[in-house]
Amino acid sequence: MTKNIPSYLLQVGDPDRERLEILAELYNPGSKEFLQTHMPTDATSILDLGCGHGQMSNWFAQELPRGSVVGIDISDEQLVICAENKAAENVCNAQFFNHDIVSDKPDFAPFDVAYCRFLLMHVKSWECFFQNTLAACKAGGSIFIEEPAFPFFCYPESASLHRANFLGNQLSTKLGLNFDCISPLWRYIQNIDVDICAVGFSQPALISSREKSLLWRSFYQIKDALLATKLATVCEVQQIMTDLHGISSDPQSLVGGLRVIQLHLKKR
Repeated sequence: MTKNIPSYLLQVGDPDRERLEILAELYNPGSKEFLQTHMPTDATSILDLGCGHGQMSNWFAQELPRGSVVGIDISDEQLVICAENKAAENVCNAQFFNHDIVSDKPDFAPFDVAYCRFLLMHVKSWECFFQNTLAACKAGGSIFIEEPAFPFFCYPESASLHRANFLGNQLSTKLGLNFDCISPLWRYIQNIDVDICAVGFSQPALISSREKSLLWRSFYQIKDALLATKLATVCEVQQIMTDLHGISSDPQSLVGGLRVIQLHLKKR
């Protein structure tokens, strides 16, 4: 039933450009605050894992003009946009490569810092991820991780949003993933070769219609997989999409984004 579903459920490249831009606008401020507070002052090399469209890679490069940043992603379509954004922001000390951190340790020099956001929720084998990420870091190097917990919420409450959250978690469980990431991640890092240096949480409010469109844009990403696994019917998916569009366009709706755990780990 799941064999024809791609390992990475989301769209890539131009079809997902606006959703990722909205995510960056919402989550970058909290990410930057946490990183600026806890980033080692002597860090000069950063590895951005699952870099997407490269927004955080380019920010790292601008923060460390004498340092070097490498962003890796498994999608050539994403990396094309990384190159576009790099040129638009006139960034010269960031490089982007197609590499799967779950399959192989990067063939690059060891890094002072490795960073990822919204990556582990799409990864089945956390063991391979952490083995390769730790191998890519210098002794005493830092790993910064930001991962979400479901659900989205809104007031007034919406039965369709509750259903969308439930279906998302059902789908992730069926596929061996963890969309609701915080609890399993917190348990997991207790048993690997790292020290936990800092923990934070971030949860943005979705105010504008554009920001609130993240609800239906996110559900749209998984609707085909929900239908393929028979977790939802066509009529149900259409109704949820209609209602999420309604929440997004309603100026009276109050919407909360996903709560995100922020971790600063140090390689022993």
